[in-house]
Amino acid sequence: MTYEEFWDEYPDGKERYFVSNLGRVYDDKNKKILNQHINKSTGYVTVHLWGKSEYVHRAVALTFIKNENNKPQVNHIDGNKTNNIVANLEWVTASENVIHAAETGLRNDSTPLQQAARRKTGKVTGKKLSNNMTERTKQKVEITEMLTGITRVFDSGADASRYYGHTISWARGVINTPTRVFSGKYRELKPWNIENVPGNSKSFSIYDKTKNKHYIFSHAEHADKYFEKSRGYFSKIVRDGGENSYWKAEYTL
Repeated sequence: MTYEEFWDEYPDGKERYFVSNLGRVYDDKNKKILNQHINKSTGYVTVHLWGKSEYVHRAVALTFIKNENNKPQVNHIDGNKTNNIVANLEWVTASENVIHAAETGLRNDSTPLQQAARRKTGKVTGKKLSNNMTERTKQKVEITEMLTGITRVFDSGADASRYYGHTISWARGVINTPTRVFSGKYRELKPWNIENVPGNSKSFSIYDKTKNKHYIFSHAEHADKYFEKSRGYFSKIVRDGGENSYWKAEYTL
């Protein structure tokens, strides 16, 4: 798709820089388009404003996208860190950013430095990690329009959110807290994801093998606190198959 380019003043109140909807930055003092560089550590595109490095995607978002809820991060909708046109950007919370990365299966944006570090440590590559997370987190959701009774099924919460013109975490919110207009549910519960619990399961079950005793909690974090374990201890047991030598854990419907 081809977009017409237009410009607006970078909102720092100093009237020197102008930003375009296509992700370019113009220096009005020196009458030139500024060069852009890719940050080797993060993979994001940067530009120098007032002698300091600024991320281009943030400059575009600050210039063109309203942030009425004061969200702190800017998300690349297609997962491409170098695609800084305004249509590809949105303000998100930190958790929404993480959810988007998991639900949509972003392309492999690992930088050369990150790839070198993984080779050195022997850890999984960025591409394998991304593919693994995509398979584990992507799940069908169904959204019901309460006023019409129409129910639609989507491959992921992100797809549902986009269909209805909302940010990526909208469907998850509808599943967890139905409204007078929409309700939703996951087609199947994937127990490794604690965020799915409010929408589909009623409790988190722990079986203490050493004491032969069962415990029921509202979610995994309560179990962590009760048994004085680090946060995520029991949810990790679920992800690793549901039990170890001492505990058995599962989400219950």
